[in-house]
Amino acid sequence: MTEFEGYGKISESSSHWILDKTDNTTFKRTLWCVTEKIHGANFCFFCDNSGQRVRCGKRTGLLDDTDDFFGYKRRLFNEITPKIQQLYEFIRNDHPNLDKVYVFGEIFGGAYPHPDVPKVPHVTAVQTGIWYCPDIEFCAFDLAIPIDNKQIYMGY
Repeated sequence: MTEFEGYGKISESSSHWILDKTDNTTFKRTLWCVTEKIHGANFCFFCDNSGQRVRCGKRTGLLDDTDDFFGYKRRLFNEITPKIQQLYEFIRNDHPNLDKVYVFGEIFGGAYPHPDVPKVPHVTAVQTGIWYCPDIEFCAFDLAIPIDNKQIYMGY
């Protein structure tokens, strides 16, 4: 397993999923939680080093210190980092050999074109066409930890 495992794209149709007989049985017995799709950019908070280090990534890899990716450093990183570290400690209670935690989600917003809604300075829209809020926000949709060199998604 590499240092960072991004979140894979999900096929638009279940007919494109590659499931063997065991996978298909597991799939049918699994409780699902379906959430609304947010029109944003794939984003991840990645915590390792015994919960001391939090970094961020996009679908294809970790962001470096010079990459500002839609301005996430301006507010989101400092606001969410302590929560990610608390989550790491919470999960480590059940998984004492915990090495990494991935919190996958979407960053979204950045513009809300309405005369009664003030613009946030130095912020640009993550996507256009659907307007959520004037500032950049993060919504988590999945959580994973590595177990036996495989990324395991946590249940709700």
